[in-house]
Amino acid sequence: MKYTIGVDYGTLSGRALLVEVETGKEYFSLFLSFCDHRKRKEGFHQC
Repeated sequence: MKYTIGVDYGTLSGRALLVEVETGKEYFSLFLSFCDHRKRKEGFHQC
């Protein structure tokens, strides 16, 4: 069997996915949220 891993990351979140190539069956997925550390007018945002 062959598998592929997909990773998508953005400003505030990230996702990962493990899929079997031949069937398209999803074996694992993960979603994570990130803290927003960008500087703002009133100071830094706290997580």
